[in-house]
Amino acid sequence: MVHQYELVSAGIDWLTLTSRDAQTKRRMAEYFSRVEMDDWRLGFKSKKGGAHGFLGTKVRHGLLAHKEEWSMLQVSGYQAQRTMLCNSAEGNATRIDVQLTVRVGPGEAPSILQAIEDAALTAHHKGGRPAAVKAIHGRQGVETVYIGSRKSDVFIRCYDKGVESKEAEYKDCVRLEVELKGRVSRALWKHCAETGDGVSYLLQVLKHYLEKNGVPTQWCGVPWEPKQPPKAERSSLSRTMSWWARSVAPSVAKASREIGWTMPLLLLMGSTWSEFQKTAILNAASICWGS
Repeated sequence: MVHQYELVSAGIDWLTLTSRDAQTKRRMAEYFSRVEMDDWRLGFKSKKGGAHGFLGTKVRHGLLAHKEEWSMLQVSGYQAQRTMLCNSAEGNATRIDVQLTVRVGPGEAPSILQAIEDAALTAHHKGGRPAAVKAIHGRQGVETVYIGSRKSDVFIRCYDKGVESKEAEYKDCVRLEVELKGRVSRALWKHCAETGDGVSYLLQVLKHYLEKNGVPTQWCGVPWEPKQPPKAERSSLSRTMSWWARSVAPSVAKASREIGWTMPLLLLMGSTWSEFQKTAILNAASICWGS
């Protein structure tokens, strides 16, 4: 690993925030207005946009959209760096990306990324299965290392920011980034609202996830110590569905093999259907799967 470095940037790189609280929604709208104005000055026009069923206004670095009493704010890139201004206990952060970008020696990014891949592949994990590691190679060597699954609540990306962005200001820069979603991002956002912790704390959490997955960070020279994130509590519905998948589904599958699918389906769902719905669903299922 190279021992000369220059910290280029560190902080939030993406935030998706939803809320139906009036004060939080007002903060979100005010923040989006600043992003919209900055993008307008850069020549980016506002247009209609949406995501996840929310509809509203989209600009180059942000989206403000609504669905019934809910509002959603998405902000990316450098415009996301101050989104902690929107932090409140009434906000629901469904995604937070935290990044650390370091300038290394000329041409050294591929070798650093190769070392990161090697370290992640050989990392020792205390319990549980190790995260999947995938590397993308370019002409000069490793350009990107992915650790984990994009569908999981924690997904790590380590990559050559200069190659990815094609911008001169990021030449010879390595970015270490963690994408946090679901229960993990919600718990972090709530923790920050309750304690007053901010971006420095999120960077400590970033280092925790990097080191937990074998990615060395000492070479970066940054002052933050790793800190374990708050425990992400599971909702009662989430626990129930996990129990269904673990205990109920195998029994249903066994019964279906022995007596067919009709009786298990009626026992599980029949009480929630009207007689008309019951007849229509069973007839449609019989046509698709047979009796």
